[in-house]
Amino acid sequence: LGLIYWNRGLTDKARELFDSCSMDPDFAPFYLAYSSLTKDGLTREIYLQKAFELDQNDWRPALKLAEHYLAVNKAANALPLVEEFLSKYPEQSAIGLAYAHALMKLEKYDESVRFLESYNVLPFEGATVGRDLYHEACIRMAFIAWDKKYYKDVVRYAEKSLSWPVNLGVGKPYDVDERLENYLISLGYEKIKQFSKAREYMTKVANHPNDNFLKEGPRLIFQLLALGSLGEADEDARLFDKIKIKYPGNQYLQWISLVLTSGGNYSQAVEKADDNTYEFKLITDFFRNQ
Repeated sequence: LGLIYWNRGLTDKARELFDSCSMDPDFAPFYLAYSSLTKDGLTREIYLQKAFELDQNDWRPALKLAEHYLAVNKAANALPLVEEFLSKYPEQSAIGLAYAHALMKLEKYDESVRFLESYNVLPFEGATVGRDLYHEACIRMAFIAWDKKYYKDVVRYAEKSLSWPVNLGVGKPYDVDERLENYLISLGYEKIKQFSKAREYMTKVANHPNDNFLKEGPRLIFQLLALGSLGEADEDARLFDKIKIKYPGNQYLQWISLVLTSGGNYSQAVEKADDNTYEFKLITDFFRNQ
């Protein structure tokens, strides 16, 4: 009856019925269902743990509990849960992706890269999670290499981040913004004194087309910096003015203005930014360490 109420959108009535069952049922799917219905995070965790206790050989309760742990920053709890089921259910890509995600959360970026390069994700429409994880892991490794002054590794990992591995179940889109990746590659080549390659990649960044149908975001900062480094300060200013007029109030452009006027104090500009998306966090983490 609770499921019927829930299906009809009467979630409060459904929740009352589930609540009335307390912890009496010995049926794992009951707790999986209730965990999706409850609003309380602690209750959700308790019910997910109960579902897993009742059926430890089923990958579904383990995956749901692991995904909850990842959402509440308990990646160390999530990793062993999904690791056990990786070899048993290779066709369930959600398990492998949760494993890669846990490695990422634990800052085991190189392990995540190696795992994703060997793991097969069956293609499905909108399946970008695997490639997103791979991309972030590669970029994070490039950042680490930069901090350690391993500049050849900066180039290597940034180049990996440009790839769309066929085993991750998603093809490369027609339009891809690669300004961040190419900027990192250029910096790496400059540090190892391959100046012609450095200029080649910096020029790619500077010549990004800024298509009218794609809304500008934080990657614009790399194009502006590239234009400046190539001695095209006038074009830099014209481009930024044009985009500010086109997107008034865009928070990314406000952040870029702070970066460009902070006299190189990127970290100060980052602290004033108000955004927590995956890509913006990647970019601001890079500048925070400059």
